[in-house]
Amino acid sequence: MKTARWSLIMKLVRFQQKTGENRVGAMVDSSHFVEVPVGKGLNEPLVELLRDSKAGDKVSKAVDAGAKLLKSGKNNAELFEVDKANILPPVGRPSKIICSLSSAEGQAVGLRGRVGDCDRA
Repeated sequence: MKTARWSLIMKLVRFQQKTGENRVGAMVDSSHFVEVPVGKGLNEPLVELLRDSKAGDKVSKAVDAGAKLLKSGKNNAELFEVDKANILPPVGRPSKIICSLSSAEGQAVGLRGRVGDCDRA
């Protein structure tokens, strides 16, 4: 039986510094994050990062570097503050949105029609 080398809970964000950017970051603490290197020009860099077999290593290295910067008090524009950043939705253009209401919920808000009639492909 193989055991995991390490366990990591990643808190990832998609953000932009300039209009039109699409960058990925990883939280260092509750108010700071660092950029995680992903390919340039990707439509959905967060999705591509999650598909990458080395994503855990990339995120770990970025978070470790960010933690050192935070601890030292030095910031070479590599450490971002959540309150000052433009955080984007995790996925910019989802390929599918699925939602559902139970009959009672639908009737309570006055919906008519089929329950779950709000999916988009």
